[in-house]
Amino acid sequence: PGTGKSAVSAVIANELVGDFTVMFVEAQAGARLLTAVVEEAQHLAPALIVLEDVDLWCRDRDSGGSAGLSELSAAMDIRPSARILTLASTNDVSTLDKAAIRTGRFDSIVEVGYPSRTDSARILAALLAEVPGGAEVDATAVASVLPERTSGSDLREIVRRAVLADGAGVVSTATLLAEVGSGRYRAVVPSAGMYL
Repeated sequence: PGTGKSAVSAVIANELVGDFTVMFVEAQAGARLLTAVVEEAQHLAPALIVLEDVDLWCRDRDSGGSAGLSELSAAMDIRPSARILTLASTNDVSTLDKAAIRTGRFDSIVEVGYPSRTDSARILAALLAEVPGGAEVDATAVASVLPERTSGSDLREIVRRAVLADGAGVVSTATLLAEVGSGRYRAVVPSAGMYL
């Protein structure tokens, strides 16, 4: 089990917690320790197991990256009465081995798309809650100029860069709008030359 968890998984887990024991399993641990985690979860049931970035360790066999497929298959083969709920996250479901997502592995697949402008404003407001100057930012104005397909991690990077842009670490609507306009928050690999 790991301590790294995505924001989406954390929110979903918090919504489902109730009387559940929640166990987060990051990608590196999933390929090696999932069976042990499931065995432990049976003792702690009812339990929610959150598998982070399952695409990193359960790739399509044709691509040669399915080292964790047998671990996932064995771990997910638990008795129906086990009272264990499993939530897996991936950034690219198309890279998963078909055996990982066939009927019986997971009850449903839910795509979480890019946030709307309204949701982006809410995410920005949450990200800015503890940042100096954040309470005065017009999150709706910033969200209104975001390009299509702006992710939550893009929003987090925009805020981070705006904080760094001000010498005192105070953000404003203007600094956030400047960061959005610059486009620097999205990493771009150079087409030629040397780079790190």
